Amino acid sequence: EETYTAGSTLDDETIKYVWGFPEAARTVTDQFEARLIIKKAVFDESVKDYHPTNPRCLFRYCRNMTTIEHLDYLNTDEATDMQCMFNQCNSLESVDLSNFKTSKVGSMLAMFGDCWKLTEIVFPSTFDT
Repeated sequence: EETYTAGSTLDDETIKYVWGFPEAARTVTDQFEARLIIKKAVFDESVKDYHPTNPRCLFRYCRNMTTIEHLDYLNTDEATDMQCMFNQCNSLESVDLSNFKTSKVGSMLAMFGDCWKLTEIVFPSTFDT
């Protein structure tokens, strides 16, 4: 099982590319192929101090990913764009967004596009869209 951990090195630049992957995975082709092998994503507690403004396409094309652990560590209070965040996560069946803060988000276009197996999304009681 291929597991990738996002930790203290997570920043806007690594989100823009493929978090958790080496420098070699920086071309569009490499990014796409690298994302196909992810089966499990894990957020390290150190991510709590990072406040991404643009987690757009964070998991896009992770077609074989079935699990995301500790997504609650991703601090979204400054996020403005969540477009395609889970787009084409074809194997993901559930996602817990209960700790997401979305008051500053301007776009969630296709956030869950082509998530064919997704049957459960846990939203916070104050999900502001």
